[in-house]
Amino acid sequence: MSVGVWLRRSLASIALCSVCVGHTQALKSADAEVRLMGQASVTRPTVKLADVAEISSDDVALQERLASIDLGPAPPVGSPARLTREALERWVNAQVGRASRVQWRGAIAVQVDTRTQALAWERLDALARRSLQDRLAGEVSDLRLTPVDRGVAVDLPPGTIDLVARDLPPGMMSAVATVWIDIRVDGQPGKTVPVNFRVEGKRRVWVALSDQSPGIAVFPAAFEMRDMPLDAVRRTPMSLDGMAQASLAATRLRRVVRAGQVLSADDVESVPDVIRGGTAMLTVTWGAVVVESPVEVLQDGRQGELIRVRPRTSSEAVLARVVGRGMLEISR
Repeated sequence: MSVGVWLRRSLASIALCSVCVGHTQALKSADAEVRLMGQASVTRPTVKLADVAEISSDDVALQERLASIDLGPAPPVGSPARLTREALERWVNAQVGRASRVQWRGAIAVQVDTRTQALAWERLDALARRSLQDRLAGEVSDLRLTPVDRGVAVDLPPGTIDLVARDLPPGMMSAVATVWIDIRVDGQPGKTVPVNFRVEGKRRVWVALSDQSPGIAVFPAAFEMRDMPLDAVRRTPMSLDGMAQASLAATRLRRVVRAGQVLSADDVESVPDVIRGGTAMLTVTWGAVVVESPVEVLQDGRQGELIRVRPRTSSEAVLARVVGRGMLEISR
């Protein structure tokens, strides 16, 4: 071996020993070493020091204490947080005290994100579709549901996923229906996602055979059942059993219903207890004195309402409370 080769190898060995000795001395001069990562992903609700750094120490208790230091809540899914070594060093020193010497190494900052799992849009679509089909099963025939838009996978924290479709409101079904899906992860509320469908089909409704005037009683013979396209049913229709004679007792039309028009639930109202232009009996109580007299009703009224009436012996109107069919009262 030449002198030159031997000299180069000797110098390399000395340099390597110097590095090893220096590292050993650094460990001996510090109680623990914390090597910060450049990036870290967490799965727990809170971030611990052990999630973002490698910790080594001959003192097992100190190492465990450092590892368990709470750095705060995990960042929201899709919104990573940046923690600097300087800020972490101050926080750790505040937790363990400067009596425990900690040597910091590694990256100058760590980017922390929450590890996610992808919820396939197909699962949301399938649940929303079943919910909508169940809701419309007894009301709509030839039902066709077409997704309005194709959604994307939803990022969620790790855990067991539960999906719950919210109840759809009763009544009117529009051309586009929205089903809201509540997402829970490990029993905790997560996101709420809308799933939209274009709804096509037919609904059995009552249709007027001729023009019907407001204020008249509802006669079943003036209407017939028809299967109408959903886009022709503008408002919540009268229920199919709404034409039963018992249901129509003491009811009248609120507005004009034209021939061929769908009878809506709000086209029908109960007959008022007192009717404008009619006569009712007014009871006036003044202390122990009770006087009854007929009055002219100036506006429709139902039990509990205050309406204007005119006594036959007066030209001025007074306010009286409706207490029953054809009955009013004034108490003083």
